Amino acid sequence: MEPKFDREASKQAVGRLVVQFRIERAAKRVAWFAAISLVVMLVLLLPWVNKPIIKLMS
Repeated sequence: MEPKFDREASKQAVGRLVVQFRIERAAKRVAWFAAISLVVMLVLLLPWVNKPIIKLMS
């Protein structure tokens, strides 16, 4: 049978791993959201940016 101290240390270690996993998962979600938002902004704004450049070139 394991001593109580080792069991508590194991619980704390697992708890820290769970917190770390949740933080990493949240960071990945934020990164994906930022990347998708950037792509959407580029798709929406690119026609507006290209019009003045095309007018300047002609």
